[in-house]
Parts: sequence; C-alpha cells; structure tokens
Amino acid sequence: DEPAELRRRVTSPHGTTHAAISTFDDHGVDAALRAGVEAAARRSAELSAS
Repeated sequence: DEPAELRRRVTSPHGTTHAAISTFDDHGVDAALRAGVEAAARRSAELSAS
C-alpha cells in the first residue's frame, strides 16, 4: 500500500494525529524532511571520502 493509504487507515478522522499531519502538509514539512535527509546523505558521503 501507498504510505498515504496506510496513514489514512490508521489515523482517526479529526483526531490528534490527523490534526498534526494536516498541519505538516500545510507547512511543507514533507519537502523540508526530504531536503534534510538529502543534506545529511551528502554530508555523510563527504565525511567518508576524507
């Protein structure tokens, strides 16, 4: 299953997790997390090369 479908199946409608995820979506947290993971991976490669 897709992550969004799994999330939908385990998140109570209008519950606390739903409120948090909706806020994350509204503020672009997904893009920020992706950018952070990519930056960490690049830095890890730099550190392992030296």
